[in-house]
Amino acid sequence: MKPYKSFLFLLVLAIVAGNVLYFYPGASIPVYKSFSIRIPTLFDEQKKDVGVQPTLAYNEKMQPNTLRYDWTQEELADNIQIDTSFLCSNQLKNIPAYPIEYTGQNPLIKFYEKLQDSNRSKPLRIAHFGDSQIEGDHISSTLRDYFQRSFGGSGCGFLPLFSPVNANSFEVNYSPEWTKKTVLNTSRQNNFGLTMGYISASETDEQPFVEIRKFPYVAYPTSTRFENLHLLVSLNTAVDDIQVVVRQQTMDAEFQIDTLGGFQWLSMRVPAAFANLKILFPSQKRSLLYGVFLDSCEGIAVDNYSLRGAAGYIFSCNTSNVLKESFTLTNTSLIIFQFGVNAVPAASVHLKSTQPYEDNWYKELSYMRTLAPDVPILVIGTSDRSSKTPEGFETNPNIKCILTAQRNAALRAGCAFWSLFDAMGGENSMQEWMNQKPRLCAKDFVHFSQHGAKQVGEMMYKSIASDYWAYLYEKQADSLRRTPPPKELEME
Repeated sequence: MKPYKSFLFLLVLAIVAGNVLYFYPGASIPVYKSFSIRIPTLFDEQKKDVGVQPTLAYNEKMQPNTLRYDWTQEELADNIQIDTSFLCSNQLKNIPAYPIEYTGQNPLIKFYEKLQDSNRSKPLRIAHFGDSQIEGDHISSTLRDYFQRSFGGSGCGFLPLFSPVNANSFEVNYSPEWTKKTVLNTSRQNNFGLTMGYISASETDEQPFVEIRKFPYVAYPTSTRFENLHLLVSLNTAVDDIQVVVRQQTMDAEFQIDTLGGFQWLSMRVPAAFANLKILFPSQKRSLLYGVFLDSCEGIAVDNYSLRGAAGYIFSCNTSNVLKESFTLTNTSLIIFQFGVNAVPAASVHLKSTQPYEDNWYKELSYMRTLAPDVPILVIGTSDRSSKTPEGFETNPNIKCILTAQRNAALRAGCAFWSLFDAMGGENSMQEWMNQKPRLCAKDFVHFSQHGAKQVGEMMYKSIASDYWAYLYEKQADSLRRTPPPKELEME
């Protein structure tokens, strides 16, 4: 080939590559199954772009008594440097962020401080509790994906043992020797722990087991990449009696054991590339299995705890020390409390008072805060729920009453609050979500479609990330205010 042709060929390649890098930074191109090619981000404007300021305002001063110098907003903006890549501006540019509400100091600061800690020895766990709106890992899977791409980590977290719908990435089955017990089928105080239930093996001659199968298709590939298998158990046997079988071969189950009260948190390294994993427990030994978890050694883990039909009055059914111990052992660092649609009465019922609803939720949230005072709680206000009227589908008239009760209970209990109803667009927004292509809600005008659940997860993540950005901004601003601004340094 002649030299000028070689030059032209290389020039065309450079132009094509440059356009791809410029217009699609950070994009992921699927190639085969879960394998994809990720386009690198060469431009570093996000890391120093304090001009991309969220609309949320961090409306309190970190240490007001120590402020000694007056900086202008322009001077602060010029001197504050924040890596804003966690805002995922390219991916979420069309997704709205809705303010997180609280009274006094932002309760989420305790979680934000842990996010900044680079010396963590294990992943921070986010416990996402909810009703059927999050069943099947809906919403949680999107939150998990954005948290892990921004702050590290991988794996799907908690695998539901008795949910009627499997998680997006895995199917879990257990042998007939196990019986299940959940917070939904008892009204008595019980030892459920944070998983809100457990399975117990009957004393038979058969060896009870739990089997995990990986789905061939997953929405988020990071959920199938993990390093550790964890079991939250209450054993009546030696840990060495538990067997882990991968690819029909029994592994050397060298569990690391953390014990607190009646719980054991068992951890071992397992290969991520398995299609089938089986955990066998000894027969004739009555043990309780609360949960199976798959995650990495660092970063963020998001656990989906879905309870179909629940209205959120579930935590006080737990024995206090059992719930507290399970939160501590799993390193749960943030609780997301998402209930409400099951508490909304039918449209034909006119609520005269929402005080009983508020008091019940306040009781549950206060109970949790007492047991885990260092774990902040973010309460998600109910979504829109439409009812059929002669004019068409309209917002259930009780929605705003329930939303007010949730907001009041959350703020009374010292929790943060985020209104999904308002983030969706307010009154009759479910009808608008139904009209979108693809549809964002199911035909019952109550639940979200897969696309709708993804959008809710994106809105929730962007709102949390924006609130975190505001915290970082004010923290740096507070530090700067303790030093003379540039104009005073020049005068000196």
